[in-house]
Amino acid sequence: MVIERLNHGCTTLLEAINVVEKEGYIIQFTLINNKLMSEIDNAEFHQKEIASISFLRINAPLSEHDEESILYLITLKNGVKGWISDSYSIYADAALSDFLQDFEKYSSDKK
Repeated sequence: MVIERLNHGCTTLLEAINVVEKEGYIIQFTLINNKLMSEIDNAEFHQKEIASISFLRINAPLSEHDEESILYLITLKNGVKGWISDSYSIYADAALSDFLQDFEKYSSDKK
């Protein structure tokens, strides 16, 4: 299940990244060929290795809707924590959206 974290108080994506890195989400992930890749060591992770995903929506004051961002916080089953960001608008990454929807389906099928 993907859960939204509310009341984080961040108004920029960089500010949100700084906050979550202090919480231990230190690895930046990228999505390549339907796998998460660590920016630190290029390790690859499949959906079945994800324990949980939460997210923060970043709505900058007085910004246009196409400037909104979303920061996904990913915890792997091995305890590794990281993040991946996306646009929260028509500019969103379709492959990332599909990956997250597939994770939701995979995690709900396991219950």
